[in-house]
Amino acid sequence: MKPKKTEQLNIRLDDDLRKILAEIEEENGLNPSVIIRGLLKGAASFFEENGYFALPAYVVPKHVVARGDAQATQQGATPTRQKNARA
Repeated sequence: MKPKKTEQLNIRLDDDLRKILAEIEEENGLNPSVIIRGLLKGAASFFEENGYFALPAYVVPKHVVARGDAQATQQGATPTRQKNARA
């Protein structure tokens, strides 16, 4: 049984970021709350494992981690946003 979610965190987003979250939801079926909760879980796990957290944070795709390239990304690779072919 999953723990009940009782805490709430309100955040403000600019219009562009909200539009991107809507695109992610449309493409992947992930509700923005699920996306944000997943990102926060990742940040919390990183902090617990490493004892620190710093911004900017980078999201590394699973296929990159599987190849072993995550370390290069963490050491300063520039984050990019790739549009899908339909955009």
